[in-house]
Amino acid sequence: MHKWFEYDLEKARDWHKQFVEKYSDTEFVYQGETKELNSWGCVYGQGAGMYMIQEEQLFGYILDIHNALIDMGLDKEAFDWVLVTHTPGTRLGMHQDEEEWLTVHIPLYTNDHAYWTIGGTRYLMPTDGCYIINSTQPHDVVNYGDTDRIHLYFSIRTDQVEKVYQQLNIKES
Repeated sequence: MHKWFEYDLEKARDWHKQFVEKYSDTEFVYQGETKELNSWGCVYGQGAGMYMIQEEQLFGYILDIHNALIDMGLDKEAFDWVLVTHTPGTRLGMHQDEEEWLTVHIPLYTNDHAYWTIGGTRYLMPTDGCYIINSTQPHDVVNYGDTDRIHLYFSIRTDQVEKVYQQLNIKES
């Protein structure tokens, strides 16, 4: 997990509020019991949700971030935005994402009991910046707190990550 850039948390939260007001009817909301495993091995807390954000749904501050990423040289067609709400009790279960993609997270809301486990190490992801996650490694995400964990994220092709890592002056991990 590597911190990439800082962002204006209040502007990002304001975008989130406007997005939910405008597009709440497009949300995937898990309707099962809190302790019910789904076919992927995930347990979603009551009211957990996920939006697959369409290009026309990008606006305001998040569109500014999106455009800045394009200006940095990232392929516009290579990443998609997702907004997830992990309500208390949500656990994604240990899994690996596809080899071609890493995820970049912008935490909007979190708590001290919402964390990632990657390679046996537990990570908190505070709202102080944007983070690149090597999601091709086995990882688990949980929210055992009593408030929602809300992240805006996008996937980035692994062949594009070198640009980011050069910018951060770090070795790929």
